[in-house]
Amino acid sequence: MSASNPAPPGAIVEGVDGLRGLDGVDVLEHPRWDAGHRRWVLRCRITCASAPTPFVPRRSEWYVLIGERYPGGAIQIFPAQKGGVDATFRHQKLNTDCRESAPWRAGELCLVTGAHALGRLGGHEEPLTARQRLGWHLARAVDWLEAAATDTLAKDGDAFELPDFSTGDTPVLGFAEDTQSFQSWRAIPWGTADVYVPEWMPGRSLAVVSRYMAPDGAVVHEPAWGRAFRAPTGRHDSAVWVRFAKVPHLAPWKAPETWLELTQLAAAEGLNLDEIIERAVRLRRMDGPSYMLCGFPVPDRIGERPRELFWQALRLPPPATEASVLRGFRNTPKARRQHDRRVRMRSGWISWMRSENWHASSRSARGQLCGELTSRRVLLIGCGALGSTLAEMLVRGGLRELTLVDGQTLTVGNLVRHVLTSASVGLNKAEELATRLNRASPQADVYAITRTFEDLPEQDLNRVQATDLVIDCTGDDEVACALDAFPWLADRTFVSLSLDLHAERLLCSCNTGQRFESLRFLEQAHEELRRRHSTTAPEDLPREGLGCWHPLMPARIDDIYALAAAGVRYLESNARSPREGFAVLERANHLAAESAIR
Repeated sequence: MSASNPAPPGAIVEGVDGLRGLDGVDVLEHPRWDAGHRRWVLRCRITCASAPTPFVPRRSEWYVLIGERYPGGAIQIFPAQKGGVDATFRHQKLNTDCRESAPWRAGELCLVTGAHALGRLGGHEEPLTARQRLGWHLARAVDWLEAAATDTLAKDGDAFELPDFSTGDTPVLGFAEDTQSFQSWRAIPWGTADVYVPEWMPGRSLAVVSRYMAPDGAVVHEPAWGRAFRAPTGRHDSAVWVRFAKVPHLAPWKAPETWLELTQLAAAEGLNLDEIIERAVRLRRMDGPSYMLCGFPVPDRIGERPRELFWQALRLPPPATEASVLRGFRNTPKARRQHDRRVRMRSGWISWMRSENWHASSRSARGQLCGELTSRRVLLIGCGALGSTLAEMLVRGGLRELTLVDGQTLTVGNLVRHVLTSASVGLNKAEELATRLNRASPQADVYAITRTFEDLPEQDLNRVQATDLVIDCTGDDEVACALDAFPWLADRTFVSLSLDLHAERLLCSCNTGQRFESLRFLEQAHEELRRRHSTTAPEDLPREGLGCWHPLMPARIDDIYALAAAGVRYLESNARSPREGFAVLERANHLAAESAIR
């Protein structure tokens, strides 16, 4: 073998040898090295036992791309350009001609189970030995092809899966839909929309649909976005939306690639996309929409009733304007509309965007705190190491309404165990943390008060009174007393969370009423601290910098995070079943590897 055509390694040879006797699979060529893709390429033929169909021939050719670390690494199976399957099915990438001049098409098969996405957490159904792993993939390819030929790739009860719209590395458009908003769409086939592009996002790589309107201008749906996704400083673009009765696709399961394909699918449902765009332009008095949002109902599982609307976005070509040079067209509104139609038709490929449902109910699938906690209006006092970590866990866990109170600025020393970065040094902790958290969740409404609780601004008093859960993370006796003395107008829950000297324990207190019971809490907290730290001398504590000596709390970030997580569970437990009184949560082991709480 030459350097340009090396011999396959022993593991590859063993894997190919393991294909002998595999029903339906014939190896057509020995594995060859593809330097451009850095894969070993194996050409095979699969014979389908079922009768041929318009989409699945009896015999078809396939290319298997094997990673150079086999039996580890990726294994990908693609239909051949010549003699392969050219339709797109479920559980397959969009099966277009490969634009890399490869002998295979782009329609990679999805042969692994859903649990495979979890890595080793999903179990080991797939064998890991060189002799078995390649055969396992090709056996599944045979099964996939048989199911495609018999139209059984998707069965009732299977998780619903969208066709591959081949969005690539495009900007993300977020929308917010659930079962409740689904009821708003049944009577209106099209309209216009506003799309907000946050100015803080580098490269403007994401946008959200901020409002949908009917043709008469009435608001159909206005998602409840958080503070960072409705600020007035971003860019506002226009869009036209169209509601399809079903997922727009070509048989068996191919997303439309061209404007012609999409308009034909729309026409089959009585929708004229060009006329809709032109009517939207006249109604909104705009040059032309930047986006089209194609909405269609989707279920959770195949065979079930649809439960929400999915919005698949595409970018529209820039519209003609009076300043445009329109060769062959008059410079009139009608001529510009004709020009735009021709541009859309001639532009060829649709520029689909990555579209994602950012509704809280959809995002919570990865894990969320209980509704009894996330529905609270929280006032959190103290945005230091514990407070900032706790706030981040709460917001990422689904809390929407949070008011932060802290009058201090961030220092370089704080970075050792704070969620903020050096970009915030010298700036107010509450304000910088609010900015971070508002961007962490599309539904978050985090507000910052940049003063101490003892010195609340007049304009923020109503906001403070509107909260129903107050959390003190300062560890400051004066703040505890100020909470007690504050003229609260209604009952609420008061929680104090503070660390002991070495972040070995979390001191917790909870009571409900119109005042924080500071005296009882302080007596219990000080007694606990005296009992635990009576032998600690001030001179034994670390200090930072030169000048007047101020002792520092010797706690590591992993200890802070462990106890902050325990604090979140304490809050969640009390939200579900309130338990008043004083409690101490203690790390079970002081070793860095241990963060269990007892």
